[in-house]
Amino acid sequence: FRPFPSRQSALSHLRFLVCRPWRSTDFLCRPEANTYGLEFHEFSITDPATGDVLFDVRHHMEDVMRRFAQISAAGGSPDPDLARKVMYSFKPSVLQCKSLRTSLAFKTGGEPVKGLRMIERHYVGNKLLRSYEFDFAFCIPNSTNSWDAQYELPEISEDDIRTMVSTPYSHKSDSFYFVGEQLIMHNKAEYAYDK
Repeated sequence: FRPFPSRQSALSHLRFLVCRPWRSTDFLCRPEANTYGLEFHEFSITDPATGDVLFDVRHHMEDVMRRFAQISAAGGSPDPDLARKVMYSFKPSVLQCKSLRTSLAFKTGGEPVKGLRMIERHYVGNKLLRSYEFDFAFCIPNSTNSWDAQYELPEISEDDIRTMVSTPYSHKSDSFYFVGEQLIMHNKAEYAYDK
């Protein structure tokens, strides 16, 4: 990551990087860009047709802390971006879901957050599968906020499903969080369908 010569060219370049039809190999901002102090505390994914909880982020954070401890105990240096990466493992039947329900709980720091937007883009290899945008209009300072959504999933081709099942973690996503025009967070996820 390196700074751009002007704010306008930086914003144009950033929009291009976020909206291009292939995935980002690097993080597009540093953890320090989160000047609003956003912290995600809970995130779950549910199949609304069955009520099954498919993923719960509280378990992810426990796994991150366990991996940090294991690497440190072995004398290694943990990846500083480990907390910005999520590894999902689902049953292949999840790929047949027509819709998903997501629930998110997050805290804000000492500044008001106006115009929080999340852009999430999913890929198989460098092929864009789907893209979502979610807006949170305003969050007061030092608050805990929740957001629930249910949305339809686009149909995935049989070829893409075969690739995702036979090649674990070939399905990847980037999640970009903006406040106004400022990119404050960039998280990555990888998905396996092997449970």
